[in-house]
This record gives sequence, C-alpha cells and structure tokens, in this order.
Amino acid sequence: MKKRKLTFRLQCRICIFIFLINILLAHLFQTGLFHNLTFLICGGLFLAHPVCPEHWGSAYPDGWERGFRIGGAILMVLGLITRFGI
Repeated sequence: MKKRKLTFRLQCRICIFIFLINILLAHLFQTGLFHNLTFLICGGLFLAHPVCPEHWGSAYPDGWERGFRIGGAILMVLGLITRFGI
C-alpha cells in the first residue's frame, strides 16, 4: 500500500471535512461545543504538522513553518476561549 504524503491541499480538505461534520453534529445535538472542537482539531493539525503550498516552498525557504505553527496555535486558542453557538 502506497503511503500518501500529507500536502497543504489535502490537509485543508481534511479540515473542511471536519468542519462540515462538526456543523452537522452541532445542529443535531443543538450544542456549540462542536464548533469549538473544530477549531481545536484543525489548529492541532497545523500545529503538529505545518505544511505550505508547493509553490511557496521556493519563494519562502525559511520561516514559513513557524508561521503555520503560530496560526495553528491561534486557532486552538480561539477554540478554547470563544463560545460559538451559545
């Protein structure tokens, strides 16, 4: 079985899929907790495995990884301190 490399496009698609599933769950269970969970999961993905678009790699050889990690941490903080849907 061939192992797929996690690219920026695939990771964004995973985040969109998680977002759509959590919106559905939030409407089914009538709670905003799932919105916060979306921010925590997607932020954790970018914090643990920062990826950038392929054409950015040559333009920005240094520093992009830290920016994506900071962005992931900001998403996680937003998921922890905000109260969506309440």
